[in-house]
Amino acid sequence: MYRQAYGGSMLSNEELMFALEDARCRHAATIELIYHTDQQAMNLLSHYATLGVAAAAGVAAALGNSAIVPPTVGVAMFGAAVSLFVGATYCFRAMESGNINLPGRDPDFWQWAINNNGVSIIIATNEYLKNLQEMGKINAEMSDRTARSLRRAKWWGMATIPISLTIGIIAWFPSLESVASG
Repeated sequence: MYRQAYGGSMLSNEELMFALEDARCRHAATIELIYHTDQQAMNLLSHYATLGVAAAAGVAAALGNSAIVPPTVGVAMFGAAVSLFVGATYCFRAMESGNINLPGRDPDFWQWAINNNGVSIIIATNEYLKNLQEMGKINAEMSDRTARSLRRAKWWGMATIPISLTIGIIAWFPSLESVASG
């Protein structure tokens, strides 16, 4: 495709080195993206865990025999705890461990390139880029999966407030009816 678009001329050694570096940089950027997604998910998880434990304690305080917190607040906190738990679950999914392909080639590739008399720099570069392309697809798929999970984790964190407010208001309405009728 590119050969037809650009007249089919061969790349000079300098252009070839630029192409290799460009491909390596893109590969490294995908790995960096996976790393940053993992770090964001880990930070978010620590917040969700802290808030979730506090919300669960609030639920317990509302359900005890000598409740310190009104039951409607406990119900709202239950909604918050569940929402944060779902968000934390997505954080774990965003921190998935799997096979990522790191930049560079194993020594056996370079030994093949050096020890095989018929391998030119063009053939070695072509094989290197083919391998990098396959590895890049695997990394891109993982990056997409983890980013999708992180996005969902963030959504559940944002949804915690409206969810707990809605549940708290719904739980509060029966008490309003008893006040109005009494």
